[in-house]
Amino acid sequence: KWNTNFNKKNKMKKIIFYILALIFFVFISIFLLTVAVGQIFFNGQTTSASKVSRKQGEFSSLESSFHNSSFSTLNGEKVILSNVDKPFVILNFWASWCRPCLSEFASLNQFVEKFKKQALVIGINNDEENPEKIIKKIKDEYSLKFDSILDTDGSIAQSFNVEKFPKSIVFYKGKVFHIFEKETNFVEKSFISKIQNQLSI
Repeated sequence: KWNTNFNKKNKMKKIIFYILALIFFVFISIFLLTVAVGQIFFNGQTTSASKVSRKQGEFSSLESSFHNSSFSTLNGEKVILSNVDKPFVILNFWASWCRPCLSEFASLNQFVEKFKKQALVIGINNDEENPEKIIKKIKDEYSLKFDSILDTDGSIAQSFNVEKFPKSIVFYKGKVFHIFEKETNFVEKSFISKIQNQLSI
């Protein structure tokens, strides 16, 4: 009888041990899961905040360059960006060896025609050899409706954080409105709608 009682107590202890072990395991699992989820959430928030911060920093740099830039066209006309009276200014960075740059000129011409009173488009050419001759040739060949300026040493491109072509930076009253970093259809409906909505404010 004593042996039977001992066995029962021993089994009870084992059962209690297993229950406690299971509770401990569940508790640890919940704790680790909570920490993991918290880290994912926190890291996600940090990443999003970092992206916003980087974007704001880039925009601030571009806007600073805008307000401190003045150019001279091939016709000798001086353009001070901060003095432009049209609300929109588009800086279109291009080169003759860049096929996507040349391909987007047709829609950029259409944009100029559509918003000639509200927008000034300036081409920034980055050819290094015979740039003046190239600009005149391209302007005639593509019937460009906007002037381009020389940037043979790449200083303007560097000032506006241009690392590849084509790139177009759209400013609205000196503030970054939109950035295109690939061949663009400037008369695409969503972009035109965005421009018109801004003008109606």
